[in-house]
Amino acid sequence: MVTSTMDDERPGPSAESPPVATARPEVMDFRLALFTQTPRVWVTPLLLGLNVAVFAVMVLSGVSLMSPTSASLLRWGADFGPYVSRGEVWRLFTNTFIHVGAVHLLMNMVGLWQIGLLMERLLGNAGYLVTYLLAGLVGSLTSMAVHPLTVSAGASGAIFGIYGALVSYLLRHRGGVPRQALSALQSTALTFVGFNVFFGLRVQGIDMAAHSGGFVGGALAGLFVASPLGRPAVNAGRKAALTAAIGLALIFAASRLLPQTTDLGDELAAFTPIERHAVQLYDDALERATRQQIDDAEIARIINEQVLPPWRAYRVRFSAHKRILPEQEHFATELTSYLQLREEAWTATAAAFSRHDHAAVNQISRDLAQKLNALDILKAEKEPQSGSSSAQPPRGEAP
Repeated sequence: MVTSTMDDERPGPSAESPPVATARPEVMDFRLALFTQTPRVWVTPLLLGLNVAVFAVMVLSGVSLMSPTSASLLRWGADFGPYVSRGEVWRLFTNTFIHVGAVHLLMNMVGLWQIGLLMERLLGNAGYLVTYLLAGLVGSLTSMAVHPLTVSAGASGAIFGIYGALVSYLLRHRGGVPRQALSALQSTALTFVGFNVFFGLRVQGIDMAAHSGGFVGGALAGLFVASPLGRPAVNAGRKAALTAAIGLALIFAASRLLPQTTDLGDELAAFTPIERHAVQLYDDALERATRQQIDDAEIARIINEQVLPPWRAYRVRFSAHKRILPEQEHFATELTSYLQLREEAWTATAAAFSRHDHAAVNQISRDLAQKLNALDILKAEKEPQSGSSSAQPPRGEAP
């Protein structure tokens, strides 16, 4: 467990300079300015502790230590396009505290510790916290936009954002950080970024979209919250709060503009009661007609006014879905055909009853049965695989 007792007295590894005897005057001045601007560092240890605590609770609850399943990650708040599309926007935030195994957690926490201590003093506690959180959210949003059907989790998008904030600070305040003061951070930065980039290009499941999105988000947030060292940070808290408000508004708006993604397991659950109700209404109408309780005109009215409207509304809604899990595409095609066949048959049946053409009604029924028998979903595949149950969507180790 990481504590912050030592951070109150001296900078962490990423903020340290060489011993005083060998430190250059500009490095000594930089260290003094850092501690003057942000005397206490508490956000980085807090974030690190939260990430470790969440992972520990996950493991104690039965989640695998080294290789959690997609289903277990989803239960704890991982990012998944279909779930975000149905209103679970909070996953863009919670997934940044969920990790795909102990190695993934260790890699990210080492990177956070090394860069975080320096950047928290450089940006201030509030500015650093806002930058970290906004970078994580932008990374999550980018991941969902590029890989909407991948289960994604991890803090690396937010940590890349802190590196992005460092780059934007160095560009905006040239010379603000002595080169010698950055030397202790170089090896860690190269290792962290290099590891993620290398494996992101070579290993399936590493979410480079989240990394790049987080980097850009952190760089932009850092531009607004940072103040030059040596100058009083006037209204630093208000500046951080304003940056957070604007950033959250933009992220929420962007999330609403993304195309919706669909998990057919959820769609099937919504469709089942509609199908049962429609079929029951039609069968009851036929039975009442057989008993001569209603006439042909009444059957046609029931079909047109009670059976078809909810069926047609669901078919139109279902046809609007554009992004579907690859393993569910065949089922989506079959369900689309099923919806269309049923609707066409009921429409033709209502018209036949209106004409009192019972021979046509019987022929429509036979033709429909033959066409439905050819559909796979009415043979073996009664249900699609679901990203939240038996199916395992692709898993990403970021943001």
